[in-house]
Amino acid sequence: AGIALPATDLNLSIGISERGQENYTASGTLRAFGDFAFMNGKLFISADKNDITNAYMSLGRSDPDGTLLGPLGATAWEIGDVTATSVPLVSSRQSGRGIHLTSRTASYVAEFDRITLEDVLPNGYEVELYRNDILMMAQRTSRPDGKYRFDNIILLRGQNTIRLEFYGPQGQRYTETKSYFVGHNRLPKGALHYDISFFQASRPLFITNNYNSSNKYNQNDIGASISLDFGLSRSWSLTSSFVRVPVIMDQNTEDERFDTRLYSALGLRTQLMGIGIALNSAFDDLGGQAFGINAQTRFNKWDLSLNHQTYHSGFSNQVITTTDPDNVNTNNLQTSSSSSRLHRNFSLARLNITFGIQGNYTTYKNQNDSWDFGNELGINYRGVSLNNNIRYNVGSTQGSINLNINPGKGFSLRGSGNYNSQNPTTFDSYTLGAGILLPKDINLNLGYNHTLNTATTDTSTNNTNKSYYLSLTKKFSTIQLGMRFAYNDSGDDSANNNNNGWNAAATISFSLFPDVHSGSIKMSSDSIGQHGIVRTRAFLDKNNNTQREPNEPFLADVGVRSSAYKTPYATRTDGAASLEHLTGTGRWADVLLDTNKMPDPTYSPGNNGRAILPRPGAITTIDLPVIVTADIEGTVNLKIGQKLQPMANLAIQVVRQEANGKETIVARAITEFDGLFTISSIPIGTYRVRVLPDQLTKLGLKHSVVPTITLTSKTGLLDQVNIELIRQ
Repeated sequence: AGIALPATDLNLSIGISERGQENYTASGTLRAFGDFAFMNGKLFISADKNDITNAYMSLGRSDPDGTLLGPLGATAWEIGDVTATSVPLVSSRQSGRGIHLTSRTASYVAEFDRITLEDVLPNGYEVELYRNDILMMAQRTSRPDGKYRFDNIILLRGQNTIRLEFYGPQGQRYTETKSYFVGHNRLPKGALHYDISFFQASRPLFITNNYNSSNKYNQNDIGASISLDFGLSRSWSLTSSFVRVPVIMDQNTEDERFDTRLYSALGLRTQLMGIGIALNSAFDDLGGQAFGINAQTRFNKWDLSLNHQTYHSGFSNQVITTTDPDNVNTNNLQTSSSSSRLHRNFSLARLNITFGIQGNYTTYKNQNDSWDFGNELGINYRGVSLNNNIRYNVGSTQGSINLNINPGKGFSLRGSGNYNSQNPTTFDSYTLGAGILLPKDINLNLGYNHTLNTATTDTSTNNTNKSYYLSLTKKFSTIQLGMRFAYNDSGDDSANNNNNGWNAAATISFSLFPDVHSGSIKMSSDSIGQHGIVRTRAFLDKNNNTQREPNEPFLADVGVRSSAYKTPYATRTDGAASLEHLTGTGRWADVLLDTNKMPDPTYSPGNNGRAILPRPGAITTIDLPVIVTADIEGTVNLKIGQKLQPMANLAIQVVRQEANGKETIVARAITEFDGLFTISSIPIGTYRVRVLPDQLTKLGLKHSVVPTITLTSKTGLLDQVNIELIRQ
């Protein structure tokens, strides 16, 4: 559509507080999805009572079949706030305002065996990341830029299903699913894919309060990333890239110095003897070089991954823009890095376990070499998910743990924590949250956050920050209403500290989306803004061409099924059925008519349905044909003298003669032991009914007469369609 009403999720809060100088608070987030100027748009805004804190917007289209932009064969393009694809040895995913165009698939893995995911996260929301249904990571609070980010998500050999579970402060919940395949990631011979981005690094489309307080980059510098993939042969693929990025040369002075670095990269991917191999090289405009090799295989159900990179002549991938510019350090450049990883999944009944060990060794130009070793354990059993990741290095041990207990019956418990060797019996930080479904659709949510303030050395103050919250939410069909109470103790009781105290707020959450039938606005208490809507209309296909003509009416009470639903829908009096909660995140949904639910016993689906890619917040209308059909019944007999012998196991064909002289087989059947056959749901028309010619030839038989039948809308069942065979 050119312009359509967007689907919108809104979360609003207003309250009172004893913190700081002001005694009332207000905040809100908005997520909107819909069609604008024939593009699919996304908008995210978060604000408080004083200002808009974060805002992101993008417009674009996606099509996994690669039919966008005509001869360019793009699978996706986007303008606005975009994220550039990472380039091995050179850059991780970089965000900013600009344009992104690609013909790669959505599941393309640029970093061989790992990915980074980043997107908006409304204030107060939590997000958990699952790989193949095993909890791997969690982010319990949004960052200052209003986003979540999971770096270096390890992918296993084969299919990886990444599931993101989002939890809102008033009990909201929604899910996003992505799929990635690691293995023979090579292009067919002669195939060419591209990925192009132009952007202003870390500069959003809209300048907000948070951006003004945190930006570290040259606001006028343009970054670029251009990559080409080419299939050299059945076994080898070539990747070449050009990258232009702004960098911070000196961030320790008030007058920060900026520069621009240019990189070129060349890589090969292949599969040899069951081993996936990637060879990478990169060169900068100052004469630096970098080389890397990655290998991954599987033996005895264990995944083994080996990686090694070397950096020469001052090459550094540490000066490239990152999400945290304060971590950039150009003085201690790496000269090499190596890593190895061993991983396996175990399954026993409903118990799933993932176990992995990893080691890293890094050398530097101006400091001592470093090493670390770690292991990861993930468990999923009957609604309980647990992940523990621990790292050992010289002089310290660090770890993180994530937990989700969801046994059903209206109860859930979530938690995360970080710990180290300096506090072996306590956590540096941990977060606990519980959700309980009370009677009358009331949700009770409880939470506690504990953070050790390691930055302070003042022994006169408590060095821990503690916060508590409780919320009660009533869910109606169209809206969620709630109350939230919170208390914060920063450990600093000084008079000028404004972070201590309580606050209370009333909350309201709802979604707005267009009605699939009337076009008016509907309201829901579910978070469905990013979901797509499919409007399926059933029509009577009078000429059997599967395309609706003006004189072909829509039909009511026709069953509609979808791979996204367990229960069939039915069309209304206007002939349309609404499938309203199809996730618009790049997953196809099959939509077809239900043979068992037709308003007339002579009606049947006119095709096998359609595969639909729902667009977030948009209505996709499809017309599916219904045809009038009839059934036939008859026998096949071999005439021997004056007797007729029933013929079993013969293949029967119903054949239509086309205008161009060709024959189309519209139905088939096999005769029973007594020569009887029955064929259902044959479209109305004129046909010949025969035995498969090749079968007759092998048996040395032929038709005495090939019956011709005519089926009309009034036929229903045509019996006595008898076939008589004779010997050749």
